[in-house]
Amino acid sequence: MQSSSTLVTMSLGAPKDIDGRPTPTRSVLLHYLTMGEFTSEVCRDDFELATVQRSLQQAVDEYDPDREVVLLMRFRCGNLSVGITPMIPDVGVCRKLGKDYFADMDSEALQLNID
Repeated sequence: MQSSSTLVTMSLGAPKDIDGRPTPTRSVLLHYLTMGEFTSEVCRDDFELATVQRSLQQAVDEYDPDREVVLLMRFRCGNLSVGITPMIPDVGVCRKLGKDYFADMDSEALQLNID
């Protein structure tokens, strides 16, 4: 997951900064990759992401694919994090939503507005 926003901006509950002023629309770019794709395509061109390859592989080896998602997050402020988070809604709902959204799309990209 990548964002041109900072981690602080993304973590705010409403699209306003800490002084109550409206912030620009927040957005994230999601890439779903296999570890092979990450290693051969992403790490080849980005040494910074290569530094977390071992942590990412460990998370992939440990997570429960029916209950959790492995995330690699990078924000404009320089924050680079690897983690495992619960999948909400559950995998059944996600599969149904994915099929519904993908069936109506003309492209391979899915845009979700979070604000």
